[in-house]
Amino acid sequence: MSIACNHIESLVLIAGLSGAGRTTAINTFSDEGFFVIDNLPVALLNQFITYTSVNPTRYKKTALLIGIDSQQAVEELICEIEKISPAEGSLCILFLDATNETLIKRYGETRRPHPGFNSESDATLLDAVQRERSFLMPLKEQANLVLDTSDLTTHDLRRELRNFIKQVLSGSNVKLRVNFVSFGFKKGVPTDCDLIFDVRFIKNPFFEEKLRNKTGLEEKVQKFVLKQQVTKEFIEKITDLLNFLLPCYVHEGKAYINIGFGCTGGKHRSVTLVEHFSKNLESDLWFISKNHRDVPLAK
Repeated sequence: MSIACNHIESLVLIAGLSGAGRTTAINTFSDEGFFVIDNLPVALLNQFITYTSVNPTRYKKTALLIGIDSQQAVEELICEIEKISPAEGSLCILFLDATNETLIKRYGETRRPHPGFNSESDATLLDAVQRERSFLMPLKEQANLVLDTSDLTTHDLRRELRNFIKQVLSGSNVKLRVNFVSFGFKKGVPTDCDLIFDVRFIKNPFFEEKLRNKTGLEEKVQKFVLKQQVTKEFIEKITDLLNFLLPCYVHEGKAYINIGFGCTGGKHRSVTLVEHFSKNLESDLWFISKNHRDVPLAK
C-alpha cells in the first residue's frame, strides 16, 4: 500500500550513530522552520504521514528523528520507506556519521551513557558503537546525504545543515549538491566522500622554495600545478567522467555528493584542483560548494 505525501513539500528522515549530532540536527531543522519530532518510533512513521494531510500548511516542511535501536528496527524502517513513492512527495534521508574514536571521545567528555551499551555483554564502549554501526549500515546505504561530523564543531554542523536546507530542500525543484573537498592523506581520508581522486602523481609545489608556504588558493601555486601536462590530461579525463556521472546521479534523485581530491598535505595540489573544478563544472542541474579541509583559513 502506497502512502501519499504529496502535501509535504520536504520530508526529512534523520538517523545516524549515537553521538554523531542527531540532536543538533533536529534542533537546527526546528530553528529553520521545520515541524520536527524527536525519536519517532518506526511503527508510527506512516501513520504520522497520513495524519499530516489534515493540516498540510503546518507539515509542508517536516523533519523526523527516527528512533532506531536494533537491526529489526532498521529493517522495519526500510520497509516503511518503500511504501512512500518518491513521486508522491519530496523524501530525503539524512544520516549522521562519525569515527569510532570521535564517538568514544564525545561520550567520555559528556559522561553520558551510550544508549546501546549493555553492561552484561559489552566489555567496552567500542563494542556498543561497533554494534550500532553494523545494524545501521543498510540505512546509511540508502541515505541521500551521509554527513561525517568527526571534524565538525557544533557550530560547523549547524552551518552544514543550514547550507543543506537552503541549497537542496528549498523550492520544489530539488537539485543535486556537488561538494568538492581537498585534503591531505597524511591527516586521513574523509570518510564521507563518495568519490576520491589521488593527485599525488602531480609535481608537488611544496618542493619549490617560493611556493612552499603558499596554498592552492594563490595564483602562483595554481599556475605551477595547472601548467603541467599530466595535470591537463587528468583534468580532461575527470571532467569527462563527472559530466557523465553527475547527470546520472541527478536522474536517480541523489541529493548530495562529496568529491574528494587528496594530495600529501592538503595545501597545494588538491586545493588547486578543487578550485578548478568548482569553477568549471557549473550547471543548472546542480549546486556546487567546496571545502578545503586542511587549509583552516579557507573554511
